[in-house]
Amino acid sequence: MSAEVSKLLVDTVRAALVKHTASKSGAGKPVLKDAATLEEVLPPTFVALDEDLYARVREHMTLEDSGTTAVCVFVTPTHVVCANTGDSRAIFVSGGKTTPLSFDHKPSNTKERERIYAAGGVVSMDRVDSDLAVSRAFGDTRFKENKHVAWNRQKVSPEPDVVTVARDAASDQYVVVACDGLWDVLTNDEMGAMVLELGRQGASPAAAAEFLIDECLRRGSKDNMSVIVTALEAAPKPPAGKVAAFEAARARADAARRSLQERGGTMEAGVAYAETLSSFLAGDASAPHDDDDDAAAAPGDASSSSSGPSA
Repeated sequence: MSAEVSKLLVDTVRAALVKHTASKSGAGKPVLKDAATLEEVLPPTFVALDEDLYARVREHMTLEDSGTTAVCVFVTPTHVVCANTGDSRAIFVSGGKTTPLSFDHKPSNTKERERIYAAGGVVSMDRVDSDLAVSRAFGDTRFKENKHVAWNRQKVSPEPDVVTVARDAASDQYVVVACDGLWDVLTNDEMGAMVLELGRQGASPAAAAEFLIDECLRRGSKDNMSVIVTALEAAPKPPAGKVAAFEAARARADAARRSLQERGGTMEAGVAYAETLSSFLAGDASAPHDDDDDAAAAPGDASSSSSGPSA
């Protein structure tokens, strides 16, 4: 269900923003540059999409037990706006510091627990009805059968929390969005520090995403893993020699991975990649680096990449 919901969410949010802009014609504010518009539009759009998904599931009697979390981030010239449903997560790295853009929706949280009980559910073993480990999600229709409460007040709600953080283009470095398999083994601060160090050592967003997947595999994660790393204006821009050294180490790590893959060791291959590249990073990171070499990328150089299986 996750791939379908991802596409539907993009299309539905876009349509909602277009509709909102048309209703506010003459306001004079480009919609995607207005954080207040995003804060207003995103929650009801998530809820409406989930109601539509419920109708589809009931019509075709398929995927009744399927569900997915969702997190999306909008980067405007003045703010970063994140809408999150579930336990996927996003962070914002600016000036070397990591700021959470979302907070996990777990059944044991007081606010979530109160809604679950009000909708006729229970929380047992930190799960909704002893079953589901997240308290907000798209789908999971069997937890949305109470006709006496609003759709966003069901035992499992699709309604997102929205977090808005002011931007400073001279300091803003990365946005990282990932599903729970990565956060199971990395804290927000560890993730932010790792991405920043990867950038300093010459990794592109795509290379950073690739490494993060295999590093979390090496650390023992067994859950879904997908990640998007987006570089912003002040992301490190190391000298060409450092980038070349990183790419050479990456090539060695990839060779170690391919060797194991050819022998059928899929899990071991990812671990080998992470171990080989980690050795390079540990050796290089131990040397002092001059922040003057970490010139900010020019505005407009922001890019993103993802790696790993879908959430």
